[in-house]
Amino acid sequence: MFAHDFFVNLGDYFFKMATEKGFTGILPAVKACFSIACLNLKNIISVLPDKSGELMPKLIKTLEFAESIKKKIDSDPIKYDI
Repeated sequence: MFAHDFFVNLGDYFFKMATEKGFTGILPAVKACFSIACLNLKNIISVLPDKSGELMPKLIKTLEFAESIKKKIDSDPIKYDI
């Protein structure tokens, strides 16, 4: 879980930079962080069964956020891409 949480926290930090300070060119880094977090969580779920049922909703939430960032970048690549 540490790897997932690390990349989510890093992605949150970059997202705050993009939204609060106007660094919109950093959105690809946000997407990358959340995509890596998804992969880490997916690997954790594949190795350790999710008996409590809390990991899958977390994976879905992280994946949906990464996809929304990708759509935002794709909507105006000149503005939002590095």
